[in-house]
Amino acid sequence: HGVILISQSCDIIRDVEHRPFVHVAALVLATDEEIARAIRRETPSRVHLECIVDQHLLIDLDVTATIHKSVVATWLRTPGCQSDDERRRIAAALARFRQRFAFPDDFNALVQPIRKWIESKRSKQSAQGNFVRAMNEVRVRCADWENPAEITFYVMVNAMPEAAEMADWLAAAKTLEQKAAAAKGRYPSPEFQIVRYDDLSAGEYLMTDRLDWEGLSDAS
Repeated sequence: HGVILISQSCDIIRDVEHRPFVHVAALVLATDEEIARAIRRETPSRVHLECIVDQHLLIDLDVTATIHKSVVATWLRTPGCQSDDERRRIAAALARFRQRFAFPDDFNALVQPIRKWIESKRSKQSAQGNFVRAMNEVRVRCADWENPAEITFYVMVNAMPEAAEMADWLAAAKTLEQKAAAAKGRYPSPEFQIVRYDDLSAGEYLMTDRLDWEGLSDAS
């Protein structure tokens, strides 16, 4: 269904003698649910772009190729990103796909019940559902994955709710702590913190790694 050019623009315009190749990623058909997950940034390998979503297409970063510029020059070009914001989001998606942290395999057992609970609440019209939908990302901090002494999950949100609903969110975070603590394995019981981006310093943020559900063995 076509491809999207994912090389840097500076590499695209450089003389073919010095930079003869560019990289492309496939455009693939997707279901409404797959598109919704991509819009929520739950699938690092499948990326949403406004100009193709009406055609039920997503960018598939698992299907890429290196193409000579002389071939690309013969193709019909359709403009993709329509704004600087879209360009930044595509750049961030490419970086996220390539820079995902390699969590230990047995960490999967700890995370599976967390993911399942989150997925079960996403469509619920409840305080728990609001909590899940407010999650921009979940990040994990562990000082030493070989000898984990403590693990902290940061649930990143844009804003905190009113006090009454905040109590429900904190109760949901405690539920996630309990589910993770019940998982068998060598990891200590984790702590869940609900934080805004402004609540973490740049240094603290860089000490964490984003948790991507797509990498779990039983994720669809």
